[in-house]
Amino acid sequence: MPPNKPRAKKILIPLIAIPLILILLGVLVTRDAFLRNVVLPRVAKALDAELSADSIRLASFSRLEVREFTLRKHDESLSVSLPRLTLEFSLRRILGGQTGFDRLELLDPVVHSRALPAEGQPADTPKPDTPSPETAAEFHIHIGEIRIQNGTFEHTDATQTLTASGLDLTLRNLITDLPAALTLKANSVIDLHEAGTLHAQSRLNAEFTLGADLLPKTALIELETDITRADGVFADISDLTSLRLHVDATPDTLRRAQFTAQNPAGESLGLIDMSGPFNPAARSADLTLRIRDIGPALLNLVGASAGLTFGDTQLTADARLLLANGGNLLETDLTLQGQNLQVNTPDFQSPAVEIDFQQDLRIDLAARTADVRALQGSVRNGQQEELITLRLKAPTRVQWDEDPVRFGDVALSLTAENLRVADWRAFLPPELTAGTLSGQVGLSVIHQGQDLQLTASARLDDLGIALEEQTWDALNLSLETRANFVGLKTLEIENFNLLSTHQGRPLAQLQSRGTIEPGTGELTLDLALDHVLRPGQDRAPDFPAPPFHLTASLRTAPGQLDLNELVLFWAETPEADNRLTLRGQLDFANPEALVFDLALNGDRIDLSPWLPEAAAPETVQQPPPAAAAPAAQSEPDPVTLPVRDGTLHINIATLLLHGQQVDALEILTRLAPTGIELNTFSLRINDAPVTASGHVDLGVPGYKYQLQARLAPLALAPLIQTLSPAHAEIFSGVLEADFALAGTGITGPSLRSNLEGHMNASLLDSEINIQDLANLENPGIKSFGNILAALLRGLAPALGVQPADLLEPHLDEVRFKSRLRNGQLHLDTFKAETEVLRIQSSGLIDLADDLEASLIRNIPVQIALETNLARRVRLFREDRLRDERIALPPFVQIRGTLGDPDVDIRRTVLTGLIVGGVTESGLLRDERAREILGGIGGLLTGEGPRPTPTPRPAPPPETTPPAPAPSAAPAPTPAPPAPTPTPRPSGRTDRILRGLDLLLGPEDPAPAP
Repeated sequence: MPPNKPRAKKILIPLIAIPLILILLGVLVTRDAFLRNVVLPRVAKALDAELSADSIRLASFSRLEVREFTLRKHDESLSVSLPRLTLEFSLRRILGGQTGFDRLELLDPVVHSRALPAEGQPADTPKPDTPSPETAAEFHIHIGEIRIQNGTFEHTDATQTLTASGLDLTLRNLITDLPAALTLKANSVIDLHEAGTLHAQSRLNAEFTLGADLLPKTALIELETDITRADGVFADISDLTSLRLHVDATPDTLRRAQFTAQNPAGESLGLIDMSGPFNPAARSADLTLRIRDIGPALLNLVGASAGLTFGDTQLTADARLLLANGGNLLETDLTLQGQNLQVNTPDFQSPAVEIDFQQDLRIDLAARTADVRALQGSVRNGQQEELITLRLKAPTRVQWDEDPVRFGDVALSLTAENLRVADWRAFLPPELTAGTLSGQVGLSVIHQGQDLQLTASARLDDLGIALEEQTWDALNLSLETRANFVGLKTLEIENFNLLSTHQGRPLAQLQSRGTIEPGTGELTLDLALDHVLRPGQDRAPDFPAPPFHLTASLRTAPGQLDLNELVLFWAETPEADNRLTLRGQLDFANPEALVFDLALNGDRIDLSPWLPEAAAPETVQQPPPAAAAPAAQSEPDPVTLPVRDGTLHINIATLLLHGQQVDALEILTRLAPTGIELNTFSLRINDAPVTASGHVDLGVPGYKYQLQARLAPLALAPLIQTLSPAHAEIFSGVLEADFALAGTGITGPSLRSNLEGHMNASLLDSEINIQDLANLENPGIKSFGNILAALLRGLAPALGVQPADLLEPHLDEVRFKSRLRNGQLHLDTFKAETEVLRIQSSGLIDLADDLEASLIRNIPVQIALETNLARRVRLFREDRLRDERIALPPFVQIRGTLGDPDVDIRRTVLTGLIVGGVTESGLLRDERAREILGGIGGLLTGEGPRPTPTPRPAPPPETTPPAPAPSAAPAPTPAPPAPTPTPRPSGRTDRILRGLDLLLGPEDPAPAP
């Protein structure tokens, strides 16, 4: 026997150790510290929340007690505060496969939940299929008691807050196949966030039995709700004081489900009653529904969240619902009546109408058929006149067990008669203000359901439309259309005719016909629009747009459009065929990243009918607007185009514009998500070539751009007369220009910091009024006109002439060359010439954030006067004659800003010019006097003495007889001795003083006869 003792010892040790280890583990895992410091953090991490508790006690694996428990989700969607939780359970029953516990008690729980914004919510996960009753596994549940005392639950979303307070709930004996009892009472509040609040007290008593499939086998429910306060949008239900719901059901019958409402006097305000055989497990039912006297108290409660009330509406309905064959057969028969139906908003009340509706439908999912046995309805006004009528003339069947779907013969009509738009404007676009609708829509299915035919005719009379800039009334619309869905495959539009008139005169007419093949995606369309008159005109316009037609042949596929040919054309003329053709492909599978390659081509297109040919309107002088405070400048945000790769190529051989001819128009541009590339832009207008190219990057704030263009000599007058008649009398001449600009940003600071390039232009043979330029709205031209007008106004008094003498003559020629660099405009060359003067200049302008505040850097201006004007103001000098102009020395500077230029004139220079001009006047015959006076002018102008004029040849001596010998005479008196000369200044000053002596002294004696 001794040899067996070691083996027994080895067996005895594990038998003793394992229970001890289990006991130690049990003691460890039930300790408060282990539960709070080990278990609770792991649960918190799994829930993505913060969890805490003052104490957690697990006693004998049968009782769990938690005190001061809190839970807060990190996304703040849920918070829970629980002073005490007690859970009693049986570990033996749980290990035996039974789900549940003996008792759960929650004391003073507080739960707050908040709906997350849409972008913060997780994507919906697919729900698992609900197992059929035949395959559902049995599930046994055993819950002895659940008790909640003085609970508070609150849920908030963007529109409302729902609160239940003072909640007491007791649920006993929730055990499979045994009767359970539930009692509940709570105070509830619905707060619509300043729109209104509803306070109520609710009580619930229920007895029910759950089967192993968790469906109720029996149920007896009594729910009572008393409304204690209602305000805001709920104010209209103040007469509704109590709601009652009674449900009595067995496993195969709904004995009664009744909902009633009462006023303070105990009178019924509405009844909804349903009863009949009902077996959820077998998915069968034969229920009868009655709705009686549902009035505004209940309806307003339903519409409160939408801000709707229902006046004195009363609804009554009877219905039958049949469900059989395991849910495959459904029959519904409904009759609905409404008296004094009104749908009102806070600022609108609809008229009261009467409604009747009847529907009888049978759907057999197994046979894949639907029988519409009856469908009709009507809406009548208070005088019992029918406003809307819906009629199905005969029963019909739809069968979808084959492809295509088969219909029985259908004749369905919808008619409206004298339906006033103003009565229902709260439910229509706000731009519609008036009008009366009458019409009929008919839907017919013929040829054993293979052809569907749609007809419609409608009139909308005295239509009023109010837009931001214009209000129209007395508009009339009439519509006639007929279409066939042949074989349920091809849609043929036989006729579509929409005519609009304004105050009895035609406005526009749209006609169309065509074919659509949904199966292949092919479409052929012919559309015509006859534009006759614009709203607000009392007569036909001077440029009546001709009827145009659109034909299209295209093929569609999911996310794809192939344009075989889309042609827009209008009436041919002897000079033009007027046909534009668009071809290409469009991929719109991703609407945010379109891909397209389109080409627009035309031969000879006359756009004259589409352009106004009117004289310039009379200008009305308006008072200048009050100066507004400068708005803060900010760059536009970057833009992402809904294009991944797009190409547009336009080629039109000839465009005619009221006699102007544009030839060889070609545009090639490419679009990307953040960029537009203008690869080619070229044309010839009246034989003058125009070219341009460039790139714009939209992906940076303010955009980054590089643009260049060139215009060959072009006669402006005919083009301006065509494109902008209002400016036809302002612009004329031959224009030549080129520019190249590059920069980032479009606000003043960005233009000052980043804009670089050059701008050159010349305008010859023009007749432009300077004052007209200063009155234009274009900021560049207006600044040029302002500076030029300010210069001439300042120059006129200095020359001693009227401002009109300098401003009224037209500009004959303008030339300028400029560069933009480092925040400065370098005016390399500027020249402006009228019939009386020539202005030339060059200099710098410092650009400012506000371009009108850009500083002009004392730019000198060279003036040359027409000879007659120079003589008139005594500034004529032969040595200054240049190209029939008298060139004056610099005496004018432009300073100030572009918006407020200032002219600085050195009047001493003008005085010197006038003094020097006397030498050319012929008033002084003495050469020495002219020389001295010229010196005075040179001193004042700063030019020094004028050049010595070429000596004039002396006249030939006259032949005279010799003088007779002198007779005796007394000797001449000797001359007195010459006085000692006083020293006088020499040089230019001496010449000036001598000149003044001569001017102040007597004239030379006349020669002796």
